[in-house]
Amino acid sequence: MFGLFKREPAKKLRKQYSAKLEEAMQAQRNSDIRSYSMLTEDAQAFWTQLEPLERAKQWFADVIIKKGCHQAAFLRFSGA
Repeated sequence: MFGLFKREPAKKLRKQYSAKLEEAMQAQRNSDIRSYSMLTEDAQAFWTQLEPLERAKQWFADVIIKKGCHQAAFLRFSGA
């Protein structure tokens, strides 16, 4: 209930990551390899921030499936 209007932090990073990859693809198509490599490196920086958030989200989804919704909600709010 309290997290209903809370923004998902990974959503913004995922959007930035996709935009950088798109820019990198366009640079590669234009034979601008230097820009392509720099943009790919920037995208990798977004990915290193995004990956732990995605893993935590997957872990929480696995807990809900294995233990049930009520116990997962307890784990989320108790900080365990």
